[in-house]
Amino acid sequence: MTNIKTSQNDKVELIRGSTVKLEHITWAWNGWFPNGKLVILAGQPGTGKTTVMLSIMAAITIGGNMPGGAPTVRGGVVIWSGEDGIADTLAPRLIAMGADMNKVYFVAGKGHTQFDPSKDMPQLAEIIKTVTDIKMVVVDPVVSTINGDSHKNAEVRKGLQPLVDLGRDTGACIVGISHFNKSGGNTSNPLDLVSGSLAFAAVARVVLGAAKLTAPDEHGHSRIFCRIKSNIGPDEDGIGYDLRMEALAEHGMEASSVLWGQLVKGHSRDLLSQAVPESDKPKKISRLSEAVEFLNNILSDGKFVAQNMIEEEAERRGIAEKTLGRAKKTLRVASKKFPSGWSWRLETDVEITKRGSGLIFCTSEDAQIISESTEPESIWPNSINNNTDCLDRLDCLGSGNMANMVNMATVRGEGIWPPYQETADPFAKVLDVDLSEPA
Repeated sequence: MTNIKTSQNDKVELIRGSTVKLEHITWAWNGWFPNGKLVILAGQPGTGKTTVMLSIMAAITIGGNMPGGAPTVRGGVVIWSGEDGIADTLAPRLIAMGADMNKVYFVAGKGHTQFDPSKDMPQLAEIIKTVTDIKMVVVDPVVSTINGDSHKNAEVRKGLQPLVDLGRDTGACIVGISHFNKSGGNTSNPLDLVSGSLAFAAVARVVLGAAKLTAPDEHGHSRIFCRIKSNIGPDEDGIGYDLRMEALAEHGMEASSVLWGQLVKGHSRDLLSQAVPESDKPKKISRLSEAVEFLNNILSDGKFVAQNMIEEEAERRGIAEKTLGRAKKTLRVASKKFPSGWSWRLETDVEITKRGSGLIFCTSEDAQIISESTEPESIWPNSINNNTDCLDRLDCLGSGNMANMVNMATVRGEGIWPPYQETADPFAKVLDVDLSEPA
């Protein structure tokens, strides 16, 4: 028996390891653009990211050499751009860089409506499958594929999945063009430069960067194109390049093109640091601040995330376990144990006040209940009910005349509700949180 299938609708298939036929990863440009995989190219404004990709595509259409002299296999290319016109920008640039325009396909609209990457990718995939020998598909900008919040992990992964499927089904290299975030350079990890959720960089097998240099490199080039991440090949080094205008005499116009330079050795962190003007360089960020930013990003969708996954990603980014713990307390991250293990989630703020008392209730993993009243006993019973569920979740703290432990009654699925005396006249805002186990 080679395969084992479930009896219910055969929706789940188990493949025995001994039956798997190994496959080599092939490349449109060895070490840079893998066939059948998703690549993200991110960069600063004005670096010519689209022109860089048009240069790569032009080389593919004629089976020419890639930057640095690496050979490529001739084939067709497809591009959708939501920012540049086909007739006045994209086509002229491809012609200026020697593309075989018979092998170039532009994604236009659907009849009288515009193409929407967040909804129409399945239809595009079916059309591409009917065209033989497509080697590369470029989506510019890739954020247009996200039908929702581009800063939420789950929504980004869902939006990128059709691109991943397209690469798998066609064998073409799928390239999404993105931007660096506004804090460009404000991190020790270049992956954090990619705008939006960290899922953009996580889903892509290769992440590339493009930036202007503060001064020309040793070969005189003013821009750098480099590898930021690769799960399937080398993840360092870059290539210098410049943009220049080419005359298209036959068409009576000019178009920009790429002049590629030499290989530049080094980690992307060092290569991209040269692109940040000294006057714009931020002060060194503390390790705690980096950990807080990381944790805030990974928990941004408000759902539970498995603790072991968070800790593994933190370790990969060089965040110490103790620093991660401090960041967890800083962000008031809640923990919950499921059958599958511990998970974390950003807690929702809740304030409960008693008119005239100054009483404040603030939730967190170790919630603090602080009374500014000089006579807290008149507001809360001075006792603890050890049978209440809340004692597993809350730590009642205080100092001086606020050192008064508070009797909490129940922790309900929809939120936290403290008991009040009959004479109390409180205002309460109940938590609206997702308590479901992480997928």
